[in-house]
Amino acid sequence: MLFMVSGCAAMVTCNEVQALDLTDPDNPKAVWSYVKVTDRDESAIPRACCDTVNRGGSYADGKFVYGTLDGFVIALDGQTGKEVWVVKSAWPEKGETITPAPLIADDKVFIGFGGDEFAARGRVTAYNLKDGSIAWQCQSTGTDKDVCLSADTNKANPQFGQAGSDLGVKTFPGEDYKIGGGAAWGWYSYDPELKMVYYSTGNPGLWSPAYRCPDKTHE
Repeated sequence: MLFMVSGCAAMVTCNEVQALDLTDPDNPKAVWSYVKVTDRDESAIPRACCDTVNRGGSYADGKFVYGTLDGFVIALDGQTGKEVWVVKSAWPEKGETITPAPLIADDKVFIGFGGDEFAARGRVTAYNLKDGSIAWQCQSTGTDKDVCLSADTNKANPQFGQAGSDLGVKTFPGEDYKIGGGAAWGWYSYDPELKMVYYSTGNPGLWSPAYRCPDKTHE
């Protein structure tokens, strides 16, 4: 089976999934198609910071999982195209739009979103593959708890920061960490031996050092 996800030209046709039977690769047959038609957010298209593309989905345990531009993460039955679960994971009104493909590993679905330039506050969420419930969520800015730092974080490399300093708040003026960027719009990797997920983040929302650090001189 081949699964394809479309980009977005208009919300009515946004992020349609098609499943093709490739038993005869020279004559592929359409098996099913799916597009979410309820609760769609038309504002996602003009609010998408980095085009209205979709970078695909992931498949595991009989489920095809993907994200929509307007912030839904959807798990479909791979054989029938029926919804298994749907969760709201990003909010366009906060500058958040989903274009990355999720990563599935160890019965978890990992996904972030884009929107650094549109005042998003980056984060990564892990959903349980079985039912879409949240396993954990880590912000890119905020308190040590928000960022998921523990007392043992970077214990061997304290120069990279440890829990107890709340740098994810203090390095922003006022409460601007709440629009601080650092979105994890892709890509994600998983080490099955170490049981660790790796991801990178985008630029700060407040990119100007002169704004973020007004008491210092910058060339």
